[in-house]
Amino acid sequence: MAKTLMEWQSYVDDTFDAHTPGGCMALVRGGAVELVRAHGVTRLEESTAIDRDTPMQLASISKAIFALVVLRLCGEGKLDLDATIDRYVPELEAYDDCTLRHVLSHTSVIPNVYGLLLFTYDIEKKLGRLPRDRYESRDMVKRIVGAKRSKKHRPGERMLYNNAAYDCLAVVIENVTGQQVTEVMRSVFDEWGMTSTGLHDGSIATEGHVKIWRTVDRYPPHPLDYPYGSGGVVSTLDDMLVLQRVLAEGRTGVPDELLEHAWTPTEMPSGKTLPYGLGWGLEGEGAAKLVWHNGGWRGFRSAFYWRPATDDAAIVLLNRDDVDPDKLALAMLGVSS
Repeated sequence: MAKTLMEWQSYVDDTFDAHTPGGCMALVRGGAVELVRAHGVTRLEESTAIDRDTPMQLASISKAIFALVVLRLCGEGKLDLDATIDRYVPELEAYDDCTLRHVLSHTSVIPNVYGLLLFTYDIEKKLGRLPRDRYESRDMVKRIVGAKRSKKHRPGERMLYNNAAYDCLAVVIENVTGQQVTEVMRSVFDEWGMTSTGLHDGSIATEGHVKIWRTVDRYPPHPLDYPYGSGGVVSTLDDMLVLQRVLAEGRTGVPDELLEHAWTPTEMPSGKTLPYGLGWGLEGEGAAKLVWHNGGWRGFRSAFYWRPATDDAAIVLLNRDDVDPDKLALAMLGVSS
């Protein structure tokens, strides 16, 4: 393990420098922060150094956080994990056999219109058209309503990672609370002590970057920066360390039995289990079990791994897309990838 950590630190030193985009990372052992590293700058041609308070888009780690909020609302009796999604979003009446559990485990049959929007956006730009500048979660619901439902599978029969279905969860939250999802999430983050965390509104000071060969360039803003649920959470390394303590100390506000569902592999009709629960990836068993999620969106990459039995964790937040955050995080924990 020590050798692995030494190799990891050598790789970081060789890969990152003080003048290009980079990232920050932390290693927790037995609940205590053992190591924090930060490298690089927040934007090209600027001297603002990345540190543990630098805002970063979490991308799909947002799914794990939104899943916790949905489970909180289930615990409060405002949502039912096994109720169909059309109970909370009536426009989705064609999916009256898809439950919240299906959505959270990526086993719904809701069409992932997110991918199509990415494709059409690129085509429109190449054709010189002015594409729409912003899509939000309710826009994703409208796109789903307008898409044709596939009759090839039934809910629960297969897992298909689905951004659009997760964006529906933001609408679910708004409809059952009567509040904007930004307000609901702000309240939860404040309760947890994540005071520098919120939902992306276009004002983040950090940019994501792409590296092609030796050239580094920034990603411009994108209309799909704004749907909440599949992504959208902006946080800092220090706040993600706070989240790790919230999980370790059982302060999520989610009842234990529902957290157990979140961290239990999804069982398919064939009897096969998938390494994904309700919003959380799963790796290993027993004392070695890790609960995790990663993310990647237009130059931002992230990874969050936590081992509940030993309270070890590794967190990596990057603003460049040529480095694998999962390999970094697992190497920090001494796990071969």
